[in-house]
Amino acid sequence: MKFSSICVVIYIFGFMSAKVFAQEAQFPGVDGFTVGETWEWKERLVVDADPTKPRMESFDIRTVILEAGEKKFEKKFSGGSKIIAIEKDNSKVNEKPFRKWPLKVGAKWQYEENWTSGDGTTGSTKQDVEVTGFEKIKVPSGTYSAFKIEYRGKFNNVHGSGEMNDTFWYAPKVKADVKHINQSGGQTYTSVLVKYTKGSK
Repeated sequence: MKFSSICVVIYIFGFMSAKVFAQEAQFPGVDGFTVGETWEWKERLVVDADPTKPRMESFDIRTVILEAGEKKFEKKFSGGSKIIAIEKDNSKVNEKPFRKWPLKVGAKWQYEENWTSGDGTTGSTKQDVEVTGFEKIKVPSGTYSAFKIEYRGKFNNVHGSGEMNDTFWYAPKVKADVKHINQSGGQTYTSVLVKYTKGSK
Protein backbone atom coordinates (compact mmCIF):
# COMPACT_ATOMS: atom_id res chain seq x y z
CA MET A 1 0.00 0.00 0.00
CA LYS A 2 2.82 2.35 0.88
CA PHE A 3 4.57 1.55 -2.42
CA SER A 4 1.38 2.26 -4.38
CA SER A 5 0.93 5.62 -2.65
CA ILE A 6 4.49 6.63 -3.50
CA CYS A 7 3.96 5.64 -7.14
CA VAL A 8 0.79 7.74 -7.30
CA VAL A 9 2.61 10.74 -5.82
CA ILE A 10 5.50 10.34 -8.29
CA TYR A 11 3.04 10.02 -11.19
CA ILE A 12 1.09 13.13 -10.18
CA PHE A 13 4.29 15.12 -9.63
CA GLY A 14 5.65 14.01 -12.98
CA PHE A 15 2.42 15.01 -14.72
CA MET A 16 2.37 18.39 -13.02
CA SER A 17 6.03 19.01 -13.86
CA ALA A 18 5.43 18.18 -17.51
CA LYS A 19 2.44 20.53 -17.59
CA VAL A 20 4.43 23.36 -16.01
CA PHE A 21 7.32 22.75 -18.39
CA ALA A 22 4.93 22.86 -21.35
CA GLN A 23 3.72 26.24 -20.12
CA GLU A 24 7.12 27.88 -20.47
CA ALA A 25 8.12 29.48 -23.75
CA GLN A 26 11.72 30.17 -24.67
CA PHE A 27 12.71 32.95 -27.06
CA PRO A 28 12.62 31.39 -30.57
CA GLY A 29 15.78 33.13 -31.85
CA VAL A 30 16.73 33.53 -35.50
CA ASP A 31 17.19 29.77 -35.92
CA GLY A 32 13.62 29.21 -34.77
CA PHE A 33 12.26 30.80 -37.95
CA THR A 34 12.20 29.25 -41.44
CA VAL A 35 12.43 30.97 -44.81
CA GLY A 36 8.99 31.58 -46.24
CA GLU A 37 7.24 31.52 -42.87
CA THR A 38 4.50 34.13 -43.03
CA TRP A 39 2.11 35.83 -40.60
CA GLU A 40 -0.77 38.12 -41.56
CA TRP A 41 -2.57 40.31 -39.03
CA LYS A 42 -5.61 42.54 -39.46
CA GLU A 43 -5.62 45.77 -37.47
CA ARG A 44 -8.48 48.00 -36.40
CA LEU A 45 -8.66 51.25 -34.42
CA VAL A 46 -11.91 52.61 -33.01
CA VAL A 47 -12.92 55.52 -30.80
CA ASP A 48 -14.45 54.06 -27.66
CA ALA A 49 -17.33 56.55 -27.79
CA ASP A 50 -18.39 55.19 -31.21
CA PRO A 51 -16.84 51.74 -31.83
CA THR A 52 -19.05 51.06 -34.86
CA LYS A 53 -17.06 53.49 -37.02
CA PRO A 54 -13.38 52.48 -37.23
CA ARG A 55 -10.81 55.25 -37.52
CA MET A 56 -8.37 52.85 -39.14
CA GLU A 57 -8.40 49.40 -40.72
CA SER A 58 -5.11 47.99 -41.93
CA PHE A 59 -2.97 44.88 -42.30
CA ASP A 60 0.52 43.75 -41.31
CA ILE A 61 2.23 40.88 -43.15
CA ARG A 62 5.63 39.51 -42.16
CA THR A 63 7.58 36.93 -44.13
CA VAL A 64 10.95 35.41 -43.29
CA ILE A 65 13.39 35.99 -46.17
CA LEU A 66 17.09 35.56 -46.79
CA GLU A 67 19.05 38.75 -47.42
CA ALA A 68 22.79 38.29 -48.02
CA GLY A 69 22.55 34.91 -46.31
CA GLU A 70 20.86 36.35 -43.20
CA LYS A 71 17.28 35.70 -42.13
CA LYS A 72 15.20 38.85 -41.87
CA PHE A 73 11.55 39.91 -41.85
CA GLU A 74 9.99 41.45 -44.94
CA LYS A 75 7.21 43.61 -43.50
CA LYS A 76 4.32 44.71 -45.70
CA PHE A 77 1.66 47.10 -44.44
CA SER A 78 -0.92 49.55 -45.74
CA GLY A 79 1.70 52.29 -46.11
CA GLY A 80 4.32 50.24 -47.96
CA SER A 81 6.98 47.69 -47.09
CA LYS A 82 10.42 47.39 -45.51
CA ILE A 83 13.03 44.86 -44.44
CA ILE A 84 13.66 44.60 -40.69
CA ALA A 85 15.96 42.52 -38.53
CA ILE A 86 14.54 39.62 -36.58
CA GLU A 87 14.28 40.72 -32.98
CA LYS A 88 16.92 39.57 -30.53
CA ASP A 89 16.39 38.63 -26.90
CA ASN A 90 17.58 41.71 -25.01
CA SER A 91 15.84 40.85 -21.76
CA LYS A 92 19.10 39.81 -20.11
CA VAL A 93 20.85 43.13 -20.81
CA ASN A 94 17.83 45.45 -20.68
CA GLU A 95 16.48 45.84 -17.16
CA LYS A 96 13.04 46.91 -18.41
CA PRO A 97 12.44 45.04 -21.69
CA PHE A 98 9.27 44.78 -23.75
CA ARG A 99 9.26 41.02 -23.25
CA LYS A 100 11.16 38.95 -20.70
CA TRP A 101 12.07 35.38 -21.60
CA PRO A 102 11.27 32.62 -20.86
CA LEU A 103 7.55 33.31 -20.63
CA LYS A 104 5.74 31.55 -17.81
CA VAL A 105 2.57 32.19 -15.86
CA GLY A 106 3.19 34.49 -12.90
CA ALA A 107 6.29 36.17 -14.37
CA LYS A 108 6.41 39.93 -13.76
CA TRP A 109 8.65 42.75 -14.95
CA GLN A 110 8.65 46.44 -15.87
CA TYR A 111 8.75 47.81 -19.41
CA GLU A 112 10.03 51.24 -20.43
CA GLU A 113 10.66 52.64 -23.91
CA ASN A 114 11.26 55.98 -25.59
CA TRP A 115 9.72 56.01 -29.06
CA THR A 116 8.92 58.03 -32.18
CA SER A 117 5.62 57.40 -33.95
CA GLY A 118 5.07 57.37 -37.69
CA ASP A 119 4.06 61.04 -37.73
CA GLY A 120 7.24 62.08 -35.89
CA THR A 121 5.70 62.43 -32.43
CA THR A 122 8.13 61.46 -29.68
CA GLY A 123 7.12 59.97 -26.36
CA SER A 124 7.67 57.27 -23.77
CA THR A 125 5.83 54.31 -22.30
CA LYS A 126 6.14 52.85 -18.79
CA GLN A 127 4.17 49.75 -17.87
CA ASP A 128 4.03 46.97 -15.29
CA VAL A 129 3.82 43.59 -16.99
CA GLU A 130 2.51 40.22 -15.83
CA VAL A 131 1.94 36.88 -17.57
CA THR A 132 -1.52 36.21 -16.15
CA GLY A 133 -2.48 32.95 -17.84
CA PHE A 134 -1.96 30.20 -20.38
CA GLU A 135 -5.22 29.68 -22.25
CA LYS A 136 -6.94 28.73 -25.47
CA ILE A 137 -7.76 31.62 -27.77
CA LYS A 138 -9.60 31.51 -31.09
CA VAL A 139 -8.68 33.93 -33.89
CA PRO A 140 -9.35 33.78 -37.64
CA SER A 141 -6.18 31.74 -38.32
CA GLY A 142 -7.08 29.04 -35.79
CA THR A 143 -7.25 28.16 -32.10
CA TYR A 144 -4.03 28.39 -30.10
CA SER A 145 -2.68 27.77 -26.62
CA ALA A 146 -1.29 31.15 -25.69
CA PHE A 147 0.28 33.11 -22.87
CA LYS A 148 -1.87 36.07 -21.83
CA ILE A 149 0.45 39.00 -21.09
CA GLU A 150 -0.97 42.17 -19.53
CA TYR A 151 0.79 45.55 -19.67
CA ARG A 152 -0.62 48.28 -17.43
CA GLY A 153 0.81 51.79 -17.22
CA LYS A 154 1.08 55.22 -18.81
CA PHE A 155 2.37 57.05 -21.86
CA ASN A 156 3.80 60.54 -22.22
CA ASN A 157 4.28 62.60 -25.38
CA VAL A 158 4.37 66.23 -26.49
CA HIS A 159 0.57 66.33 -26.49
CA GLY A 160 0.11 65.06 -22.94
CA SER A 161 -0.07 61.82 -20.98
CA GLY A 162 -2.54 59.13 -20.02
CA GLU A 163 -3.15 55.50 -19.29
CA MET A 164 -1.89 52.89 -21.73
CA ASN A 165 -3.01 49.31 -21.25
CA ASP A 166 -2.10 46.42 -23.54
CA THR A 167 -3.01 42.74 -23.57
CA PHE A 168 -1.15 40.28 -25.78
CA TRP A 169 -1.75 36.60 -26.45
CA TYR A 170 1.53 34.93 -27.47
CA ALA A 171 1.27 31.46 -29.05
CA PRO A 172 4.53 29.45 -28.94
CA LYS A 173 3.29 27.23 -31.80
CA VAL A 174 3.52 30.10 -34.29
CA LYS A 175 6.16 32.13 -32.38
CA ALA A 176 4.01 35.26 -32.49
CA ASP A 177 1.30 37.30 -30.83
CA VAL A 178 -1.99 36.02 -32.23
CA LYS A 179 -3.98 38.86 -30.66
CA HIS A 180 -3.20 42.30 -29.24
CA ILE A 181 -5.54 44.86 -27.68
CA ASN A 182 -4.31 48.37 -26.83
CA GLN A 183 -6.45 50.87 -24.93
CA SER A 184 -5.30 54.48 -24.52
CA GLY A 185 -6.56 58.00 -25.10
CA GLY A 186 -10.18 56.92 -25.47
CA GLN A 187 -9.32 54.59 -28.35
CA THR A 188 -9.01 50.81 -28.74
CA TYR A 189 -6.61 49.18 -31.19
CA THR A 190 -7.00 45.48 -32.00
CA SER A 191 -4.73 43.21 -34.03
CA VAL A 192 -5.55 39.55 -34.77
CA LEU A 193 -3.68 36.88 -36.72
CA VAL A 194 -5.80 35.98 -39.73
CA LYS A 195 -3.34 33.70 -41.56
CA TYR A 196 -0.19 31.74 -40.77
CA THR A 197 1.92 29.80 -43.27
CA LYS A 198 4.81 27.50 -42.37
CA GLY A 199 8.11 28.07 -44.13
CA SER A 200 10.44 25.63 -45.85
CA LYS A 201 12.88 23.56 -43.81
